[in-house]
Amino acid sequence: MTWHDDADVVLVGAGGAALAAAVAAVRENVSVLLLEAGPQPGGTASISGGAFWIPRRAGLMMR
Repeated sequence: MTWHDDADVVLVGAGGAALAAAVAAVRENVSVLLLEAGPQPGGTASISGGAFWIPRRAGLMMR
């Protein structure tokens, strides 16, 4: 397969961080190429329900 494309920013994997980076780049008027091998974007964030683990957070340590 031969393929060629140009972009200012190339992101490999469409997880939460890459999607945020893509939005930031587009807001700066640069071209973005976002590559994802999986069937849907989101990475592990898509199955976490959007929750983030914050180590040593006081409210969680008391439980």
